[in-house]
Amino acid sequence: MKLLFIQLLLLPSLLLASSVESLADISRALGAGDVAALDKFLDSEVELSVLGADDFFSKAEATAQLKSFFAKHAATKFTQIHTGTSPTTQAEYCIGNLEAGGKTFRVVIYLAQVNGALKIKKMSFDEE
Repeated sequence: MKLLFIQLLLLPSLLLASSVESLADISRALGAGDVAALDKFLDSEVELSVLGADDFFSKAEATAQLKSFFAKHAATKFTQIHTGTSPTTQAEYCIGNLEAGGKTFRVVIYLAQVNGALKIKKMSFDEE
């Protein structure tokens, strides 16, 4: 019984730690233009906005769109500016700056819990 109680107390901390790791992994992938690493975090359907053109894409289509973006804009650095969590929906977001192809892009990422894992539901890239 004590073990169950301790596990229940630690569960929020473990979820928070995994979300921080997820955002760190996503940030590293963005900074490197590593679409294969980003692909692990994409949900089965993603709302993607790239330079004002936005639509809903399957995971495979979103991956292709990201490959195309990074082929034109080689990533050099991603910096998180702001992150936050919704306590009611277990959703998270991250706003940051991506330096790529000699330009700076504002990136907004919205993640939600899907089957116990954080998945990217929405991502946008806008030139600063």
